[in-house]
Amino acid sequence: MPELPEVELMCRNLRRWTSGKTIVATEGIENASQLLHKNIRTCFRRGKYCILPIGELFVIIHFRMTGKVVLLREERKFLRRKIILCDGMEIGIIDQRRFSTLEIIVSANYESRFTSLGEEVWPIHRSAQWYQSRLGNRRSSLKALLLRQDIIAGLGNIMCSEICFRIRCNPQMKASDLSLDQWGLLDGAIHEFVGQVLSEEEGDEIHYVSQGGSLPKSFLVYGRGGLPCVECTASIIHWQISGRATYACPKCQAYEVS
Repeated sequence: MPELPEVELMCRNLRRWTSGKTIVATEGIENASQLLHKNIRTCFRRGKYCILPIGELFVIIHFRMTGKVVLLREERKFLRRKIILCDGMEIGIIDQRRFSTLEIIVSANYESRFTSLGEEVWPIHRSAQWYQSRLGNRRSSLKALLLRQDIIAGLGNIMCSEICFRIRCNPQMKASDLSLDQWGLLDGAIHEFVGQVLSEEEGDEIHYVSQGGSLPKSFLVYGRGGLPCVECTASIIHWQISGRATYACPKCQAYEVS
């Protein structure tokens, strides 16, 4: 599933391809007639959503498991939706598993659409006290809480394994056991990882690891089960937390579950 960095990259691409243009035709989009010949003002990210303000409307795209936006230069498998712009450019949403969604809402409903979504942690910076006040009084595992979209928006399974490694906390560690100093490391770890992914994967199309893409250099633990840790050479371990694949170094992130 695309996470904060991948969705940010797709928003940047959409902004680059569409800003200031109008839509002249679509395929696979319900009620699309209301979008035709209206100006696309920009594109921005909220959590794991791409949002395009178009006239008095908002188009909200959620990519779910395998969806992604691409510039169409040839026929593509799994093409589910197409937007044709006034300059002839064609943009597609391809999705092998068909779970992606595209909503059209009026501006008046925009704020209420995201009332259950948590706060952003990138590109804005957050303090140790900010994280501790929202997560530090809970006894759930750190990783499980970071994945809660109603608390923090945009973090995904891969990001959480990578963030935990960068702050040297085991993903199973209870949030209530973290010190203020440890909470203070989260902001830097999130911004470091997002920055690395944005730099490494920048381009017209995202390639997901789950669909055969190679492991990015920014992945220090995720997908590296059994391989040596980049810091200490201990073998990276792989297990499940709440049904989600989890990776950690048993030495750098040592933790005794109580």
